[in-house]
Amino acid sequence: DVYEQTGNLRDYIASAVYGGRVHANQTYVKQVVEQKIADYDGVSLYPSAINRLCREYGLPTGKCIKINTDEVKQFDDLKDNEYAILSIKITKVNKKQSMPFIAEKTTDALNYSNDVPKDIIHIDSYTLGDYIKFHDIEYEIVQGVVWSDRNKNKKMGELIATLFKKRLENKKSNPA
Repeated sequence: DVYEQTGNLRDYIASAVYGGRVHANQTYVKQVVEQKIADYDGVSLYPSAINRLCREYGLPTGKCIKINTDEVKQFDDLKDNEYAILSIKITKVNKKQSMPFIAEKTTDALNYSNDVPKDIIHIDSYTLGDYIKFHDIEYEIVQGVVWSDRNKNKKMGELIATLFKKRLENKKSNPA
């Protein structure tokens, strides 16, 4: 029940996808560390992110439909478990973070800040929930799409978990 998306709709959905991030907390920039540090380098980060997404939510199912902005003006207007891709205009950031994650794409960079982005941004409903929770933003929904079926497909996460277990088993039996 996961539908393929093509053309302009696929491009719109893709505009809400942001790549990985490398960031140093400004408190620790150019600081000399004398004691031992732990290196928590992860493995299979993209698959583990998909696994977590599927465990916690699942992939949206059903047809994708345009949001009626007369009915959906705020995050709380999305019905339980609805997943959406939204274009929003942030009007105010009420809470600053030492490592901000309000992202604004430019043609050559992805900038994270505590400032109100100049332009309309494209994000998914999970990210909007995080912006509200951690940055206490004020915003307007300009447009968006939502999936018509509130059921979620969790099969990809289950497959990834199975493959990762097999990977660990193979590494253990072939430690070269």
